[in-house]
Amino acid sequence: MRHHPREGAAFPSGSSGKETVQGPAGFTLLELVLATLIASLVMGILASALTFSLRVWEREQSRKGNEAPSMIELLKRQLANADPVNILSAGESRPLFQGDEHSITFTTAYSVRAISKGAPVVVRYFYDPGERLLYYAEIPLDPYHGDAVDGFLNLQPGRESKKGSLFHSVGMTSFSLSYEQAEREGFGSPNTDGVYPDAIVVTWSADEDASPHYALIRPNSFFRRVPEQGGLKGSGSFQ
Repeated sequence: MRHHPREGAAFPSGSSGKETVQGPAGFTLLELVLATLIASLVMGILASALTFSLRVWEREQSRKGNEAPSMIELLKRQLANADPVNILSAGESRPLFQGDEHSITFTTAYSVRAISKGAPVVVRYFYDPGERLLYYAEIPLDPYHGDAVDGFLNLQPGRESKKGSLFHSVGMTSFSLSYEQAEREGFGSPNTDGVYPDAIVVTWSADEDASPHYALIRPNSFFRRVPEQGGLKGSGSFQ
């Protein structure tokens, strides 16, 4: 049954007699608190993820920097296991040992890549002061084919194509070599027919702010091997 307004009923001014439905006036205090709490949680999660990513990046950078001491340790072991085996080069059979301030080349029984299966390898260390990189490479030694060794010695680190490059590089702010030769009997370990210096001093640093490190290495001192003939000596370098 429908109800009709009574005759003569008065309505407020400006009203047509129909009810008006109003929307929400705004957010309540509880809704604002919940929204702020959710936003804070999201920001906290993002900050934690960013902090974790930065720590992982710093750890990776630290690992790269730690390669410098490993490279120096490798040089120590290879020089201590130096093998003065004769190679045929330019029609002459002689042990291979060459060194100057920023590079050194020699034969050793210690292979980092285990590609020689127990046979000696030829190793090269070359430091580029401009790039601040120490390069390392090795090849198996074939004493009867000097052309392969000569080609290896003529390779220029950094100028090879990346694909198939023999050289591995490690960042170092400084790296230098000096050679000590005995001037009297009884100095250190006995010289092996002049093939090697009595001692090699390596000075290196992996960080600009750090003090340089020093290492004294005596070649062919682990299992002493005697060559068939001597090599050529120099004062500031060995070739």
